[in-house]
Amino acid sequence: MLMLRIAIAGAGAIGREHVRRVMASTRCELACIVDTAPATAEWCATTGFALTDSVDAALKLEPIDGAIVATPNATHTALAKVFLEAGVPVMVEKPISDSIEGGREIARVSRETGVPVSAA
Repeated sequence: MLMLRIAIAGAGAIGREHVRRVMASTRCELACIVDTAPATAEWCATTGFALTDSVDAALKLEPIDGAIVATPNATHTALAKVFLEAGVPVMVEKPISDSIEGGREIARVSRETGVPVSAA
């Protein structure tokens, strides 16, 4: 069975819940975590999860089939756009952006690239 490789941006409480669910799935595997917090680096060192400090670095690892953005709201637009422009479908935690303009920008990039985006 093909395993979908999922990147998770943000390893706070919500991001770690997504990590738990990906790890419990029989259809997905964790490609990497994208985060810059020192606590996340410590956590990844103990769990063995791959850690990168940017979406660009994550995209250079192995192929990523999907991404979850669970970072602070003000970063949602920028991170979602990088994933979408790289052809990676993305799920963004609600709110999809910290502004109406940001949400519209994510929708525009999704339409133009043909890459799906959802908010959950």
